[in-house]
Amino acid sequence: MVAVRLEGLTKEFGRNVAVDHVNLEIEDKSFVTLLGPSGCGKTTTLRMIAGLEAPTDGEVYFDGEPVTDIPPHKRNVAMVFQDYALYPHMTAYDNIAFNLRMKKVPEDEIRDQIKNTTELLRVGHLLKRLPTELSGGEKQRVALGRALVRKPAIFLLDEPLSNIDAQLREEMRSELIKIHEEFQTTFIYVTHDQIEALTLSSKVALMNLGRMVQYDSPMDLYNKPADTFVASFLGSPSINLLQGKIVRDRDSDSMLFKGEDLIYPIPGSLKLSEDKVGTRVSLGIRPEDISVSKATKTEEISTNVYTRELRGAETILSVKFGDTLAKVRVEAESRFQAGDRIAIKFKKWYLFDKKSRLLVIWQS
Repeated sequence: MVAVRLEGLTKEFGRNVAVDHVNLEIEDKSFVTLLGPSGCGKTTTLRMIAGLEAPTDGEVYFDGEPVTDIPPHKRNVAMVFQDYALYPHMTAYDNIAFNLRMKKVPEDEIRDQIKNTTELLRVGHLLKRLPTELSGGEKQRVALGRALVRKPAIFLLDEPLSNIDAQLREEMRSELIKIHEEFQTTFIYVTHDQIEALTLSSKVALMNLGRMVQYDSPMDLYNKPADTFVASFLGSPSINLLQGKIVRDRDSDSMLFKGEDLIYPIPGSLKLSEDKVGTRVSLGIRPEDISVSKATKTEEISTNVYTRELRGAETILSVKFGDTLAKVRVEAESRFQAGDRIAIKFKKWYLFDKKSRLLVIWQS
């Protein structure tokens, strides 16, 4: 098994910098996801790990040894592509067996390896079929099987679930978790889907514009975002970001967040430095961190329900602070309707500075 290290990894295509000095430590046997929007550089990074792309600058290390100049077939990695890349004229069995036959593995050993792997993937009954006779999920399982029988030191997956339907994606996420537990191999997974990243990974590397923004456990990435990009990328509905500035309350001498149609106290326990007074900031509150009740007192922070969206297991209320729309997650049975006056309390919030970097986190 192999630990992977990237040092200053850079890839330029002409004047376009696809990957910009990425540094990353991937532990042996871990499941790491490269997450980010389209064009952020995650697939290019994966291809440089595989050896399919040569970096413009920087190094790739496997277990401390540089492999940047080693060709792909000598790196002992297996890659599953988004489009499956199955040979159309070969049966599922022959597709899975192809790499083993290229290595002159005895046919009886190939049969045993394929039997064990396909039982795990539940495709043993499909081995005589051609790719055109398989569904998208079945093709994906065959592509996974072809990679797994090689027993690679590193398993690379480039958005492998993007071409299958939502229900099958949920099933395949569970399958991938079990496969990783069974094979105990280093998995590096690329996706733009935050649910996949949070569900599958031991750690997530969130990328944007070719750069690594934050590398953390799924829970820390969600609960301790480094900046507004991280906070906004994770979560559905997305985090609410209210723009304003820090002011001094003349009566109590405490600090306040003053935004559009919202003034909110900043606890003294946070001990913000004096130079923060007058600074423009963003107040971030996730929809699940807002509690609501019927407005009864004039001193309460209150607003009107703008819209109501029933989503089965939950209801999403939209409220407005000036022209800014904010989302609130409540229980499905909530009876608040559009136009109702509600009182609002924030159970947890984040304060970001004018450069969008995290300043403080407060939790009640």
